[in-house]
Amino acid sequence: MLWIIFSGLYRGAVFPILLLMEQEQIQLFTIIRDQSRTLVTGRDEKALLKAVPGLANNMLWIFGHLVRTTDFLILKLSGHAMNFPADLDPYFAKGSSPADWKSSDGLKDRLLAAEEQCQKKVLAFLETADASAFAEPYKTSSGFVLSSVKESLRYNVVHEGIHLGQLQLFNKLVG
Repeated sequence: MLWIIFSGLYRGAVFPILLLMEQEQIQLFTIIRDQSRTLVTGRDEKALLKAVPGLANNMLWIFGHLVRTTDFLILKLSGHAMNFPADLDPYFAKGSSPADWKSSDGLKDRLLAAEEQCQKKVLAFLETADASAFAEPYKTSSGFVLSSVKESLRYNVVHEGIHLGQLQLFNKLVG
């Protein structure tokens, strides 16, 4: 009898804590993304495209990479279609570079519109996502193995934070 009461209390205490932790991850993701978006919207396209000597990429690439990577880590690995526009994918996919861009006219506006739609879809998905494992685990370039939405969300928060720092650095360096 004591075991039943204890296990019931234990389970009752664990689930709210786990749900709270997941909500905190979603909140962190949203806060970090908002800060990144603010940096991008506060700059004209010329500044966003400016290369900084000694550093790879530019502010627009970093932001586009964030949007595309979130879609990949959260939606695609979960077996859902990515919402990131196919015509923007070559600009921001892993391994891409602004040095390879044929044209960047209007890219800021197109990317911001895509980010708004992608963000809505990812957040809506996270509200209903379950804890089931991915069909195939995914190994990131940094060596982490992601096998569920929960793990992808945690990794994505770290990824967003790293690139927010890069955006802040670029923001200072481009003047």
